Amino acid sequence: MSNSIPLAAHLDQSFDPGFGPDLPVQAATGSSEPPKIRIDIEDAGSLYLIQAEIPGATREQIAVRIDGSRVSVQAEIKNHPAGENHGRLLHRERQYGLAFRAFALPRAIDAAGATARFENGVLYLSLPTPSSSAGQLLEIR
Repeated sequence: MSNSIPLAAHLDQSFDPGFGPDLPVQAATGSSEPPKIRIDIEDAGSLYLIQAEIPGATREQIAVRIDGSRVSVQAEIKNHPAGENHGRLLHRERQYGLAFRAFALPRAIDAAGATARFENGVLYLSLPTPSSSAGQLLEIR
């Protein structure tokens, strides 16, 4: 006889115990931590490509600020009241509230050429860097 565990039991043990059949039923009050904005930054030479995950937000709830090489993203993720025509909420893990993320890039950003779009919970930023000129020769008088 082998010492193996049935596959279903093994999978049940692999996940967070809070999701098993013994899920505690308690008042769902939400998380005290603010929502997190997770980002990916790609340097594509003449521009930076940023992807920021902001699940639960709408385009109108997001603000992006560019100041030199510093970028800040802020979003107000609204809480949907529990039980709104659906019954009593038993468990909540989604976060809501003010989410903020700021970071500095190695080079300054041409804010006038920057673009942003929000699609399926992801903010896409295209942030060009100023074109580097060959320099200018000054006349000496």
